[in-house]
This record gives sequence, structure tokens and C-alpha cells, in this order.
Amino acid sequence: MTEWHWDRKRPEMWHIDREVLEHDYHRCKVFTYHAHNSKMAHDFVIAKLSDWVQCLAITEKQELVLVSQYRAGSQSLTLELPGGAIDPNEEPINALHRELREETGYTGIQPVHLYTGYPNPAFQDNRVHYYILSHCAKTHTTDFDPDEDLATYLLPLKDLDDVIGQGTFQHAITLNGLLLLQRWLQKNTLP
Repeated sequence: MTEWHWDRKRPEMWHIDREVLEHDYHRCKVFTYHAHNSKMAHDFVIAKLSDWVQCLAITEKQELVLVSQYRAGSQSLTLELPGGAIDPNEEPINALHRELREETGYTGIQPVHLYTGYPNPAFQDNRVHYYILSHCAKTHTTDFDPDEDLATYLLPLKDLDDVIGQGTFQHAITLNGLLLLQRWLQKNTLP
């Protein structure tokens, strides 16, 4: 395996001189804004969010469990992986099972951690955790959050490449998870 390295010392890190929670106008349910001051960027705003979990849930019939929901930012319906915010003091694996059950009614076993990274390190401080969950089946009724309205879809894994190629997935965090899944499946078999 080839190792590739990059210089983590360039460019220079920002030294934060001051951080202020912006109470007055930048507060909502899922994040808070914090103004940072440094010699590189005066009053740069950071969005502080909970970490997220994304579930690549696969049924016994080799179908990927997906959800569709309205997204206000794009003013459109998107097709996505089930997932959501990790509650304070909750382990990502517990959030994985909870979010899948709440959003789809599906449960599964044998989680495989694929990746953890920053969804948008330009101005967000949170991470997203991707897991494969196999042997998924519909075992519960859905239990949406008050502001959620989702529809569940099952995509045969054999059709995943074609559906990605059609531009069906407009949510970049979901697309990242699907590409991680494709790469994993090239080297592994599902439990």
C-alpha cells in the first residue's frame, strides 16, 4: 500500500484571540454560531453542531434503505441515508440504531464503522460517522421528530452505480456515504 503524506504545517493555523456566542440573532435548534477573532480573520463565524451519524442500512435482500424528505436550504426533496444528530453523551453506534428505527422503522445488526470526518470544516465543528448495518428488517413503526416527514425507499444494491450516475443523490453527505460503501464492497462482503 502506498503511503501519501501532506504537510500539516502549511498554511498556518489560525490562533483564536476571542470567541463569543452570538445569542442575539444566530441561534436555532440544531446549531449555535460563535464569532471568532484572530489575526487571519476578524469576526469569523463558526457553527457549533452535534456530531451526526449516517446509516448505510442493508436488508437481507441486498437493498439499501433510504429516506426522502424536504430540505429547506435547497427547497427540494432529497433522497438520503437515514441518520441524524447524536444526542449529548450518546455513543455514535447507539445514535445509529435510534435514528434508523425512528426514521424508517428498520433495525439491523453487525455494524461496521466506515469513516468519521468533518462534513464542512470551513465553518462547522462537528463530525459525521458512517456505518454499515446489515440484516436490516422493518420491525417498528416510524417515530419522526416533530419537524420530520419522511418516506422510506429500498434501492437494490445492484442498481446503486446506475442510480448514482443518474444524479439522483443531491445531498453530498449521503453521496459521500454511498461512495464509501461502494469502495468497501469492492474489498469486503457483507456479514
